[in-house]
Amino acid sequence: MVHFLDEFFWKCFFMLHMNRVGGDYLEFGSGSHTRSFRLAYKYWKLEYRSPRLFAFDSFEGLPEPTGIDAHAQWAKGAMAVPLDEFHARMRQIGAAQDEYTVVPGFYEDTLDKASPSDYGIRQAAMVFVDCDLYASSVSVLRFVKDVVADGCVLAFDDWYCFNGDPLRGEQRAFREFLAAAAGDVAVSEYLDFGWHGKSFIVHRTQNARRFSMRKRRGGGPQRRRSR
Repeated sequence: MVHFLDEFFWKCFFMLHMNRVGGDYLEFGSGSHTRSFRLAYKYWKLEYRSPRLFAFDSFEGLPEPTGIDAHAQWAKGAMAVPLDEFHARMRQIGAAQDEYTVVPGFYEDTLDKASPSDYGIRQAAMVFVDCDLYASSVSVLRFVKDVVADGCVLAFDDWYCFNGDPLRGEQRAFREFLAAAAGDVAVSEYLDFGWHGKSFIVHRTQNARRFSMRKRRGGGPQRRRSR
């Protein structure tokens, strides 16, 4: 358990650096306090300058939560941070606007109708999902499926919202993502952060298949018998 988001980002960026995981930092949902994106920038400067930093957000708050996304805490427009305010907050920590990329718009336009290559993204080293809703999380995971690197950190900021119900929110979207990507993507649990977040490390292709086979056999790495 990591109690502070700052510590979580430090550990992630240090781990990515040590393991030489290539790719970009992709954040989905950068509103509210702009906290996570500022931390990504901080540890990009301090630990690992390889990733480019991307923020995907409507900058108009949440879309209308409907169906299984209905939640007493969330309403249309909640947690909105206008784009000019986002840039102002980044300037407060010394970030120049050309050091990161912002993709404004609702995901039905920026993700569902686009591919990572449209933004020059070839591989993701870390994906931070903070879009609260099941529908938005589905769009995010479909978008990143083919670019998450072997060793990528895939983090969910609202994992335990909806009382941790596995049939709602980010948990449901992630379970469906893994089922759709079976044989190509597997994961191992990484760090929990705060009361709300959970992260995983991605294993791709042959690594994913070996990892899945090991799990089906009910064991971890095989130990040699002593002679």
